[in-house]
Amino acid sequence: MISLTRLTIRRAREERLAQVAGSLTFTTVLSIVPLFAVSF
Repeated sequence: MISLTRLTIRRAREERLAQVAGSLTFTTVLSIVPLFAVSF
């Protein structure tokens, strides 16, 4: 179980998981604004 946790943390660092998550959040927020503008 501990080795799985270490592997997960290592892969998250290698693939810059935080940066990818931040980019996805930013893109989602930017796409929601026009959706609200068209809806109302």
